[in-house]
Amino acid sequence: MLCTVCKEREAIFFRKYSGEYLCLQCLRKSLEKRLRQAVGKYSLLKEDDNILLVLPGLETEKPAVEIFLDMERNFPGVLISCLALSKDSIEIATEFGLHLEKNSVITPLTRWDLIVEASKYAIQISESRNFTKIVIPLFLDDAIGLFLLGALKNYPPAWVINGRVLLGDQTTEPPIVTPFFRIPTEEVLLLIGKEWRPSDKLLQSIRELEIEFPGSRFNILNSYHNLFLGKNR
Repeated sequence: MLCTVCKEREAIFFRKYSGEYLCLQCLRKSLEKRLRQAVGKYSLLKEDDNILLVLPGLETEKPAVEIFLDMERNFPGVLISCLALSKDSIEIATEFGLHLEKNSVITPLTRWDLIVEASKYAIQISESRNFTKIVIPLFLDDAIGLFLLGALKNYPPAWVINGRVLLGDQTTEPPIVTPFFRIPTEEVLLLIGKEWRPSDKLLQSIRELEIEFPGSRFNILNSYHNLFLGKNR
């Protein structure tokens, strides 16, 4: 099957929620465009930001760093340092030539604890630095997972609202942002030739829901965004 977009190369992926067959190059361009659109639409980053990029040790970090740095190369005024919190994260930061602000391995109980603790740790480090933004690569499934976890516990450990990460329901200083929040996990992993096989039960449920009802993740994301923003008007 040929790629729906370029109509030249062989497709490697069928995007069920849009009906597109995509080759690797067009998939990458699509994800890069979605990243840029999120930054622009929600004003997540500025051309002179001093960024602390947090790598807590998630499976999506290598392709996330790659497309993020490709985007930021167009903005020479941006400074990027890295907080790496796993052995693999340290290796990724080194591979891409990122300045390691600090590295320390943390081992919380769950994926969701890891996201929250990494965010809190980044804020602590930022108190004695001049970082204007904290960037953490959380994807569509992470955003949905945090929302569902909050619903189950009747209190969200964190929210992703229009690309901004709130701890509890509070904004942070400096702001924590994730321009990746509208990118499905399985799509970004295809950039490095990996298939998404989530071990976390909540992520497994989200994946199964998407397989059964293509586009359901975006519907949930948009619904809870509207709910949160309506509640706080």
